[in-house]
Amino acid sequence: MTKRVISAIVALLIFIPIIIKGGIVFNIAVYLVALLGLREFLNARNKKKELPFFINVIAYIFITLIMLVNVNSASTIFNLDYRVLAALFIAFLLPAVLYHDHKKYNITDAFYMIGGVLFLGITMALLIMTRFIGLKIFVFLFTITITTDIFAYITGMLIGKHKLLTEISPNKTWEGLIGGTLMGVFVSAMFYHT
Repeated sequence: MTKRVISAIVALLIFIPIIIKGGIVFNIAVYLVALLGLREFLNARNKKKELPFFINVIAYIFITLIMLVNVNSASTIFNLDYRVLAALFIAFLLPAVLYHDHKKYNITDAFYMIGGVLFLGITMALLIMTRFIGLKIFVFLFTITITTDIFAYITGMLIGKHKLLTEISPNKTWEGLIGGTLMGVFVSAMFYHT
């Protein structure tokens, strides 16, 4: 737990000035976080099954494209160009058809990669767009998330007895879910009204 707290403090010291500054500095920071997230996503898949190197390269190219398409516009409307989406599907599905070793790369791997790249790319692009809308809405949304997470952890640790989805996360409890949700709603409502 001490390691978590120290990591959180260091992350806050780094990211709070970046979030306040916004603009290109924030966009670059979010892009770097997206690349780190993609690396973790690929590492998780490679623990089960080693994907071909060129598939990893394609993933990095497309997460960059998805974010670049949305970063340049000063609009609050998210758009995903159909050409980028079509190229994404072709880039991951075509090797599944042409690759002769289905044990190394197949259609399941292709859809896993498509889903992961779209999820990460869209999420990070929306994060940039949210900061563009305004610092207050950005802080409001993160207040909900952080408060819910902190109080779910504390409530689960103190009074949690009934496990919630042990296959996904063995330490999550129903009490933590309820405590985190209630405090997340309460703190975010107080933030909104003040």
